[in-house]
Amino acid sequence: LIMSAIVFEVPFATQTSINLQDAFSRYRQKKQKAVLAKWRMEELAKIRRAQPEMMAALRKKFFEVAMSYVGVPYAKRYHQPDSPTHNSKMFLDCCGLVRQVLRDIKSEFGFNVGPWNQAYLVRTCVQLDGTIHAWR
Repeated sequence: LIMSAIVFEVPFATQTSINLQDAFSRYRQKKQKAVLAKWRMEELAKIRRAQPEMMAALRKKFFEVAMSYVGVPYAKRYHQPDSPTHNSKMFLDCCGLVRQVLRDIKSEFGFNVGPWNQAYLVRTCVQLDGTIHAWR
């Protein structure tokens, strides 16, 4: 039985060609760095959450960032085409505000919230806390 390896060439826009093994190796390294960065962020967040003064500072930071969005319109459909807010770059509803603040200070919180609905937000926070009662 004779086995031979075949190297596939995958063309990319920035390079003339790269073999599949090198492409996978680059992908794997990038993925490993992302996983390590996420783990470090989560570990730092655990330390912060274990200290009451750090939690108070985190709450204050959340509030300050949320207050920075005062004046951002709720939704485009509620503004007439001739109003100054109709062509705003950003619109935030209640969940959108929470999501945006969490994204702005994700390194302090230790997780990155996804683009899903409010049920997802509650489930994310429950996983951190272990209980849903704190959110009702």
